[in-house]
Amino acid sequence: MKREIKKTKTKRTKKKVEITPGQFGMVLEDVKSKFDFLVEGFSGLKGQVENLDKKIDDNHQEFLEFRSDMLGFKNEFINFRSETNNNFKAAFEYLSKIDDEIQLVKLEIKGLKSKLSRKADLDKLLQLEKRVIVLEEKICLLSQSS
Repeated sequence: MKREIKKTKTKRTKKKVEITPGQFGMVLEDVKSKFDFLVEGFSGLKGQVENLDKKIDDNHQEFLEFRSDMLGFKNEFINFRSETNNNFKAAFEYLSKIDDEIQLVKLEIKGLKSKLSRKADLDKLLQLEKRVIVLEEKICLLSQSS
């Protein structure tokens, strides 16, 4: 079941109220004091907004300086990295040259060892030749005496 709601209209009667000039002045003073209160509130808010604006500007300036410093640091780091790479290349080339020289010295030492071992054999040969000569002389002397 549907309930029906009836709308009733009531007549409002407007009463005319007469305001005296004193009452009107009091209302105006009350409104003025409320406006003064609003103005004070807005001026306080304005001061806070100005403080926030100043802080934001200071922070933005600090951020820009920091960003500039970081860009400078980035460039310095790139240069440092490049210099380090170049230094490593130079050190590698230098060590490669040293390694090549070490290999040459090793070959020379090997050759000298071979020569020295042959010279030692030559010394032994000379000693043997001297002994053979001495023995031949002894044999010769023995054969002549007999």
